[in-house]
Amino acid sequence: MNFLRTTAKTALLITAIIAVSAVSIVSIVSIVNVVNVMAQSTGGSSGSVRFKTIGALGKGIAISSSDPSNFKLIKVGVATVVINIGGTDTETSLGVLFLESSKYVLKNVNIGDGNFSADVYLNDTKVGTISASLKTHGEDLIWFGNLTIDNTSWNVYMLEGQRKINASELGQEAEDNCGQNPQACNDVARGIGNRFCAKTTDKSCRDKINEFCTQNPDDPRCVAMFREFCKNNLTDLRCRQELKEFCTANPTNAGCVKFCQRFPAACGLTTPQTTTTTTTSTSVSTTTSSSTTTPTTSTTTSATTTPTSTTTTTPVSTTTTTPS
Repeated sequence: MNFLRTTAKTALLITAIIAVSAVSIVSIVSIVNVVNVMAQSTGGSSGSVRFKTIGALGKGIAISSSDPSNFKLIKVGVATVVINIGGTDTETSLGVLFLESSKYVLKNVNIGDGNFSADVYLNDTKVGTISASLKTHGEDLIWFGNLTIDNTSWNVYMLEGQRKINASELGQEAEDNCGQNPQACNDVARGIGNRFCAKTTDKSCRDKINEFCTQNPDDPRCVAMFREFCKNNLTDLRCRQELKEFCTANPTNAGCVKFCQRFPAACGLTTPQTTTTTTTSTSVSTTTSSSTTTPTTSTTTSATTTPTSTTTTTPVSTTTTTPS
């Protein structure tokens, strides 16, 4: 997976530069060198490239839809990147696909909550499409879907790659998200010593949190902040990995609700959790001429199960009539 992470990241950055600046690949070596220098630059500097969302990293096998004996190794990386050129940020979603030794660029990329789709290009020519969704198989997250290249269809199965958030990305997450989610950043703001900032909605405060978490990425407050950002963001691989590690050991934590509903097996939930509500109503039935009236009670019990729901109604009715 280390090879996949390195290759996919470099290829994604190369594709991003090509897509935005519309330059041709005169020398792949020189492009790689430029990208490596740019990737090391700090956020906001001219020519910098950073990930906003890593939608998918996967390595696995593509099996011919018509001939199961025909299969190839496949590697895919899909991301949304922010490219800063001349002080202006440009955001684009793109990707790269390796089918054995053949390399393709993914354009018109759509990244969803556990799914993605894209057009497959060889040089400037569209040659196919790919779409895939994410599910658990045991404790592993697996991408499965369909790939078409040059009118040949493939069934795709890929094990999700490993890519944790790094220190600079963690700091950038704070700067990007503390303004919209200040509650997640308050503990960090209180923990940066004599540089305490009271309003995480202020940019100067977010800059301090950015610096603090970049220098201290393993600080529990920075980790908790990122986890809070992630609890409703399953689109990003880095969030899925963080929540998978945490929620496996803490499936009942409030921050794990969405993740464990989406991937119950990863949280060790073999039986969906059920919430039961009961309502009771009373009615009166009267028989003449002289009668004793007994209330009739019915009990309705509904059980709601995620992801499916079942409703069971059991009426209980008793009527007693005593003649005079």
